[in-house]
Amino acid sequence: MRLIVIVVVLVSFQIGYSQEKQEIKPPAESTPTDQNKDNTKLQETDLIEANKAIPSELASKEESQKTLDRSIGLLNIVAASMAVLVGLITLVFLIGATFGLFEYKRWKEVRARIEKDAKSIGELRSNLEKQVEAIRKEIEKTVPINLTEKPSGELAEKLDELSRKMEMLEAFGFPLRFQDYLNRARDLFYKEKYGLSLEAIDKAIEINSKIAPVWSNRGVTLRKLNRFEEALKAYEKAIELDPTFAMAWMNITTLFLELKRYKDGLNKIERAIKRWPDDPELWSQKGVALNGLKRHKEAIEAVDRAIELKPDFAGAFYNKACSFSLLNNKNQALIFLSKAIELDKGLKKQATSDEDFRNLWEDEDFKKIVQ
Repeated sequence: MRLIVIVVVLVSFQIGYSQEKQEIKPPAESTPTDQNKDNTKLQETDLIEANKAIPSELASKEESQKTLDRSIGLLNIVAASMAVLVGLITLVFLIGATFGLFEYKRWKEVRARIEKDAKSIGELRSNLEKQVEAIRKEIEKTVPINLTEKPSGELAEKLDELSRKMEMLEAFGFPLRFQDYLNRARDLFYKEKYGLSLEAIDKAIEINSKIAPVWSNRGVTLRKLNRFEEALKAYEKAIELDPTFAMAWMNITTLFLELKRYKDGLNKIERAIKRWPDDPELWSQKGVALNGLKRHKEAIEAVDRAIELKPDFAGAFYNKACSFSLLNNKNQALIFLSKAIELDKGLKKQATSDEDFRNLWEDEDFKKIVQ
């Protein structure tokens, strides 16, 4: 564009310059002559002037012709420049069109590959969904409600397989269900990954926050993380949602006893016993709470009720031995401790560190029982 502007300016300048040269200066005014001059002299003068004007006109015509020629030459240059410019523009368009056609073909190839890959991914996802659904059905038949109940080896393997396949589905943007998060939480809990298990439970609660066992399991997980106050609140929430859910009652009373909050524990246990008066676990727990409150005779009565309901209840015999030890009744304490260990050998180790037997730790008879 700059070239075109320059050429047009040059042409305009040249034409203007030529026009200036073609201008003829007006003749100078002559002074009046004597009216008496001879007419012949005037005629001679006119003839001489006429002869002088002829070569001047010829020169002017030649100059005009040269100016015209130069203008035509410049116009030819402009025309040639325009032709070159049009050619360049055409070339640019041709190159752009060729490149665009190449890119279009390339894009079609890429798109075809993407569509093929998308189809393969869709088939893989569909197969994964079918496999996950089959595993879900198997697990739902046997999975324990409470996290404290450990699954069998086969069920643990199924949970692990389900978790891995659900991770793959998530990578494909597949939304997990409420039960999927619960199964993931169980798998992670049994692998002792309590923090991740809690995250999965919370995801399930985001979907449905009205299920009591889920809140109870949240409490169990928080307890493993030593977040006891949060665990108690989770158990309370479970009881609020379903007052008949016995496991939540058992979990909260057990935690109160572990925290040595015997008064709170006893309160919850007595409320639970009103609902389930024939539960030996609750009567045995009542004995522990009463021992903690130094009400040892009442504790023995509560434990006797547990033994009456379940004669082979090792924990009840152990708690009765604790009560007699705290009453400094060595003989009765060792009798019931021996019975408890007979039913559950694991209680030997527990007795050697239980503060309720501190006064007997150095006793030889006690040592023989727990060795």
